[in-house]
Amino acid sequence: MAREVELCEYLPEVIKTNREFQTLCCSQTPQVNALWKNLDIVFENQFIESLTEYGCQRWESIIGIVVQKEDTLEIRRKRIWIRLNENLPYTWKRLHQLMGVLCGEDGYQMTLYHLEYFIDMEVFSKPEKGWENIFQEVKEMLSRVLPANMGYQAAFVSPPIHSNLLLGGAVFSSIVETVLPEIEQYYDFVIPMNVACGCWNVMDTVLLEMEGLLS
Repeated sequence: MAREVELCEYLPEVIKTNREFQTLCCSQTPQVNALWKNLDIVFENQFIESLTEYGCQRWESIIGIVVQKEDTLEIRRKRIWIRLNENLPYTWKRLHQLMGVLCGEDGYQMTLYHLEYFIDMEVFSKPEKGWENIFQEVKEMLSRVLPANMGYQAAFVSPPIHSNLLLGGAVFSSIVETVLPEIEQYYDFVIPMNVACGCWNVMDTVLLEMEGLLS
C-alpha cells in the first residue's frame, strides 16, 4: 500500500511554523505522495500475482496475447502465468500444476489413458465473468504443451453436484472438443466418444452430441 506523506511533519521545529516553508511543503506533498503511489505500482508489477491493468497490458503485448472483452484481471494474470511457464518439459505432474493455476484445484478433472496416449479433460463451469474464455485457454494450452503423439478430448461441463436434495430433471449443455494425435497410431480401446463433423490434419472441431465408438 502506498505511503501517505505529510512533508510539514519532517520540518525542524525552528522553521515548522514558518509560513513560507509550510506553503512549500503543502505544494510538494501531493507530488511526493504521487511518487510513492507509482513506486507501489512498479513493485506490484514485478510479480504476476499482483499485476495491475498496466502490467497486464505490457506482458500481453510482449507475449502476444489477445485479450477478450469478458476477461477479468485475474483471468489475464492466469493466462500470462501459463504462457511464461508452459515451456518447461511436459510431465503429468506439470500438467496438473498448469491446470490448477487456470481452473483451480477443484475446477477440472483429467483422465490419462496410458496405452492409448489419450487424455480426457473436463473443465467445470463457474458463475464467474469471462470463465468461458478459460476453456478456450485450456484448449490452446493443451495444443502447445502436449507431445505430438498424444490426443485429447476437452469438455466444458457443469460441475458435479453432491447433495441430499432431490432435484427435478435438468439438462446442462456442454462443449466437447476432440483432438487426435498428429502421429498416426492404432487405438485398441473403446470409450464413448462424440463423432466429429469435420476433419483436418489435426482434428480440432466442435463435436456433435452423438455417441460413437473409437476402435
